[in-house]
Amino acid sequence: MRVREDGKVEVREDGKHLVLDHARLPVRPSGLPPALEVVLSTNQGSAPLRISARAQAAQTTAPRYYTLGTDPKGAYHNAVAAWELYGPGEEDSRVLTPPGLRPQVADTGGKCEVTLEFLLPRPGKYRLRAAAVDLAGRSTVRWTPIVVTE
Repeated sequence: MRVREDGKVEVREDGKHLVLDHARLPVRPSGLPPALEVVLSTNQGSAPLRISARAQAAQTTAPRYYTLGTDPKGAYHNAVAAWELYGPGEEDSRVLTPPGLRPQVADTGGKCEVTLEFLLPRPGKYRLRAAAVDLAGRSTVRWTPIVVTE
């Protein structure tokens, strides 16, 4: 697929050639996205609050895969899940990564368990976002609220 200078999209698939007037949504293979459950050690407490998060991602139609990029030695690791934290301010957000970009993943066959610890130093309302994606591009997202008091 390529976008031509005139803005039309040229698609070549399965030996066929097609020109479209505009972009199109990609066709996703049929099947289910990964199943995802998130459990926190706590979702409320006083600042500073240390939280241990655990995500269980079950494989459905295709293998789960998410990478954080390379670790300091240049190796890619399957992190299985992506973690993001929003709050307490509207403008506050951060990607939560494990130390050394080496995720803590325990694979038990059909399910992977991913754990991550993080600290919330300020009081306020937070939202933790966990996402899992499979090799076909199907994703599942879970949001978990966290309240930190003074």
